[in-house]
Amino acid sequence: MRSSPRRDRPDSAAVGTVERGKSDPPNVRDHFRIASNTKTMTAALIMLLAQDGSCG
Repeated sequence: MRSSPRRDRPDSAAVGTVERGKSDPPNVRDHFRIASNTKTMTAALIMLLAQDGSCG
């Protein structure tokens, strides 16, 4: 893991590889789109919060 510390803890981190099957590590300044990868998880978490009455 590479991190970019500004204080006593990192405020950003990069983990994994740039491309599947390659060994090039990502840079903390690299950008990528997460798009649909998180829609289902976000919707499920919102439903759980609404169920608990924590969302409102």
